[in-house]
Amino acid sequence: MTDATRHTRRSALLAVAAAPLAACASLGTEYGDIGDLVAQTFGLEARPGITREQASAIPYASMGYRIGSSGESMLILATQSSGDLLWSSSVHRALMTRAGRIIRSAGFAWNLGATEFTVPDPLAVDPRNLDGQTARRLIDLPDVEKLSQSVVSRFRNAGRQQIEILGTQLSTVAAVEHCRCEGLSWEFDNAYWVDDETGFVWRSRQTIHPNLPSIQIEIFRPPA
Repeated sequence: MTDATRHTRRSALLAVAAAPLAACASLGTEYGDIGDLVAQTFGLEARPGITREQASAIPYASMGYRIGSSGESMLILATQSSGDLLWSSSVHRALMTRAGRIIRSAGFAWNLGATEFTVPDPLAVDPRNLDGQTARRLIDLPDVEKLSQSVVSRFRNAGRQQIEILGTQLSTVAAVEHCRCEGLSWEFDNAYWVDDETGFVWRSRQTIHPNLPSIQIEIFRPPA
């Protein structure tokens, strides 16, 4: 992937984050409906926790997220293409995920510009059998002028765990991913809670930038 391509894709992501209403066609609804929907999320920023009733009021795929120990906020699914899901909010923040992994961000204090795997991501291959699997990827951190930084990681099984999201109990297999970026002398751990029947990642805690606390995300309403 060339620097020009990365810049173009990053600009496109920022544009969507700045104008989430542009996703109305992808969501199959009228502009006014999405305007009302996005307006609702202004009341769902940095709360102690999103309730079932609040999440249920959003009729589209949605997720909650926390940065470090901050309150919980909500993102709605704006677009999806070839497995890449773009989640956006009314406060001009966006995350792009693939197989449960954050691969890009926009609108945060520090952002992940791009992710490119040099071997298949184990999360996208067999997320219920991650123990001992390794991953290699290149990431861009444009706000600190660090491009194509190599990250090598290894997964270990953390056992079966019952988790609760919006009052619903979910049976999951937990996995921890230890990551190392030698170019930045940076090490961190990600954690994933994977549905033990479907392989869907319901919850995760991921670090996307050395200057940003980890982000915890959990899916309120999965994509159709």
